[in-house]
Amino acid sequence: MDRHEKGIAIVGSSNLTLAGVSHNTELNVVVQGNDNHAALKDWFKELWDEAQDFDESLMQEMKQSWALAPVRPYDIY
Repeated sequence: MDRHEKGIAIVGSSNLTLAGVSHNTELNVVVQGNDNHAALKDWFKELWDEAQDFDESLMQEMKQSWALAPVRPYDIY
């Protein structure tokens, strides 16, 4: 089948974990069509342009939180 789309995207809430792809109720959608693809690309670019870089104060906060503590797979699941 010939395709004339400039791009295609899959957007959704699934996490790439066993639970995310096999047990949880998640929603994903394939975005097709040049106009849809362009709108999605523009929306993502706007979000990316508004994003802020990590700075030292955020890194210090992370170091004091549980987020960087070493954990075993058992602790997570």
